[in-house]
Amino acid sequence: MERIRRSLLFVPGDRPDRIRKAATLPADVVIIDLEDGVDASRKDEARRNTAALLAEIDFADRETAVRINAVDSPFHADDTRALSNFPCKPDLIVVSKVETAGELLPLHDASWVDCQWIPCIESAQSVLNAAAIARASPSIVGLLFGGHDLAADLGTVACWEPLLFARSQVLLAAAAAGIDAFDAPWIDLADQDGLTGECFRARGLGYVGKAAIHPQQLESINGCFSPSADEMAWAQQVVAAAELGGSGAMRVNGKMVDLATVRSARKTLARARRLRGEND
Repeated sequence: MERIRRSLLFVPGDRPDRIRKAATLPADVVIIDLEDGVDASRKDEARRNTAALLAEIDFADRETAVRINAVDSPFHADDTRALSNFPCKPDLIVVSKVETAGELLPLHDASWVDCQWIPCIESAQSVLNAAAIARASPSIVGLLFGGHDLAADLGTVACWEPLLFARSQVLLAAAAAGIDAFDAPWIDLADQDGLTGECFRARGLGYVGKAAIHPQQLESINGCFSPSADEMAWAQQVVAAAELGGSGAMRVNGKMVDLATVRSARKTLARARRLRGEND
């Protein structure tokens, strides 16, 4: 069954207490961070913690991920070497600051190649190369939009309008490759309304989930990226009309719908079934 990844919660690898707590929270994916969330002096400790806790903790139905440092980082080789020796591999590898598709090719030789990958698109160069990055490996299941690093690279602010073009480019690259797109984290923990608004805008573009940096963000993210009751009711009406023999353009509750609308409605119902743990 295809996995639902609405909320991707980052937790620092050098904080075992937070990793243990994350295993009890309603995050679809728990990302143990070896990159920006960990000081350079604590990288080795973070790797050791991550190896031990992945083997020890029961994450139940949550997927586990490890974010490794960028390929050109002095910490990258140690990250991949440590991963090769993990007694229990994560489900996903999040690769930081991927600039080109070629950077991912050496990872095919790693012993954890069977893990699925999510490259992070975090610079002007990586946005321009997003389509190639998305297709660099069959192991890639999504792209994570790194809006804050991108804003710094562009010399702008990490708000919706300045980043809309880049956000759309990442979404298009993911959609063309048949993989998911995940939105950047919202960093203002005091502004829950801002988080909710950005979630709905990202979902409107086609993003299927969003990164989180605090447990209090999970409820909003999960809710925004789940079909609402109104969306479910509309999808059911559209599919019912199609199953009654409708073809081409149809009128449903005063609205004209076509086969593209029917496909979208079926996707909505399939997503809802997966959220309930049902097979399509």
